[in-house]
Amino acid sequence: MKRTKPSVILYFQPISHSHVVGHPLKVIEMLQELWGKDVISRVFFVTTMWDEIEDPADGQERLTELEDQGTILREYTLLKHLDTRDSSMRLLDGVVQWAKKQVEIQLTEDMDRAGVKDIIIALVGSTGTGKSSFVGKVSGDTGEGVGHSLTSCTSNIKATRCVVNGFNVILVDTPGLNHTNKLEIEVPKMISNWLDITYETRPIPLAVLYFHRISDNRNPASTPIKILRDFQKLCGNNTASRVSLVTTMWDEVEDDVGEERLKELKENYWSMMISRGSTAFKYLNTQDSAMQLLGFVVEQTIGQEELQLHEEISGMKLELQETTTGQELCSRLDKLENKRNDILRRIRVESKTAEQETMRDLWKEFAQVKARLDSALTESRTLRTTRMRMKWIKIIFAKMVVHRWVDLRRRGRK
Repeated sequence: MKRTKPSVILYFQPISHSHVVGHPLKVIEMLQELWGKDVISRVFFVTTMWDEIEDPADGQERLTELEDQGTILREYTLLKHLDTRDSSMRLLDGVVQWAKKQVEIQLTEDMDRAGVKDIIIALVGSTGTGKSSFVGKVSGDTGEGVGHSLTSCTSNIKATRCVVNGFNVILVDTPGLNHTNKLEIEVPKMISNWLDITYETRPIPLAVLYFHRISDNRNPASTPIKILRDFQKLCGNNTASRVSLVTTMWDEVEDDVGEERLKELKENYWSMMISRGSTAFKYLNTQDSAMQLLGFVVEQTIGQEELQLHEEISGMKLELQETTTGQELCSRLDKLENKRNDILRRIRVESKTAEQETMRDLWKEFAQVKARLDSALTESRTLRTTRMRMKWIKIIFAKMVVHRWVDLRRRGRK
């Protein structure tokens, strides 16, 4: 039977004792036998009974002594429990947040090994429309300096990594537009520069969240149609379908007023974008609402990638079915495409409830299928290119024969 590795292990030590309770080395050896050597990184050393010492300085001195008693203790993460419910909840909340981040890190590593590209989502809008707050809701960080940041090429861009429906998502928070045409032009350039520095090869075309306060009773600072034009190169084909029009600050207006303003936005300022495929979304300033929006964007982005892949394979089938080799390749592409899509569907479903090891197995399976599909696509593209060249050679040769025949007839007449 397969053992489930614990996400966190709490090792309790009364601070009122002048010696270590139990035998940490033996405990660690036992844990490593059960779950492997790396389990030590999951151990938190929790000091308790702080109310049993008269002078807090004595407790701090004993804590220092515990840290100095051996290298094994230095491997632990030290925590302090004050024997109150608030202290217990803070401790558990911190441990749970740590465990969640470890899962995200592991998923990211699994996806990197599987060759899955990051899904980049740019956050665009005026200052004060709630972009940074949105990132804070997603990452669970409500303080100054939102999220766990990635490297950026400028202090004006902040990138935050998160996992949505089992996929690796990078939120790119951009400077507020603030009615300045210069900044509207600079933001796409900032993102482009950041992409060039961060990635060796560009990820799949990014998605854009355009933020607008529903509490504003004036025209939007920058119309989304400008965003459509400025982000054309970054978003690729069908740019409008990659833009979500996000209204914020719904708690600052009455529902009927907000709905009336949203109707006006859809029918006037945003009508062209919506007719081209953009979607309007009500963000309610909660983590659930934020994750619902990101889930929609991720599903849409993955769906567009699947459609693009399907169209390429369908085009190849039309061109390669004339030969036995082409037919075999097309059959293989069909099976691998279906297998790839099935695994991605399972990843999206399992990401909500599955254990980390199950997700790792799914990404491993995806990596194997993706490698076979990439190989088949490369082979198909090569065969298609060869066939195209042969057709052109035949056409050129036929033209040469015709020209030669015409030339000979002219000479014969003379």
